[in-house]
This record gives sequence, C-alpha cells and structure tokens, in this order.
Amino acid sequence: MIGPHLSACGTIEQACPGHDIIRCHRTITGPPRSALDTLELRHLRYFVAAAELEHLSRAAERLGVSASTLSHQIRQLEDALGLPVCGTG
Repeated sequence: MIGPHLSACGTIEQACPGHDIIRCHRTITGPPRSALDTLELRHLRYFVAAAELEHLSRAAERLGVSASTLSHQIRQLEDALGLPVCGTG
C-alpha cells in the first residue's frame, strides 16, 4: 500500500513503492500543529456555559473560574476556529 499512514506513536509513515509498509518505510514529519490541535473539551464546556447563561460573569461563577479566565479560554476557542463565537453588545 502506498501513501501516508499514522503509526502508533503518532508519526506519519510513508510506504516505499512496491514494498509492504511493515518491512520498508521511512518516517516523515507530519503537518504542523494547527490551532485546532490545542483545543480541549474545557474550551467547549466554557463556551456552552457562556452561551446558556448569556453572561460571562455568571458563567464564570457557575464554572468556578474567574471572568478573565473564561474570557481568555473563549478567545482561544475563537482563535482556533478563526471566527468569533460570542457577540459583543
């Protein structure tokens, strides 16, 4: 099989033409990490709380974090998605 394959350790292995990938392969580097790779479930939980309550301070209180922490996490989500997720005003 020819083409890139993800190995168990997370590297991409490229099969050599005409050879079994198990017997003959070379490791190549994968694509650079994107902002989406840095997202965690926490970012989505924080966004959902802010959207449900429609108020950052109340959402932060419910989540047990400061309003600035919540704002920062939502900003990270927006940066990763490349678009605003919360309206302003």
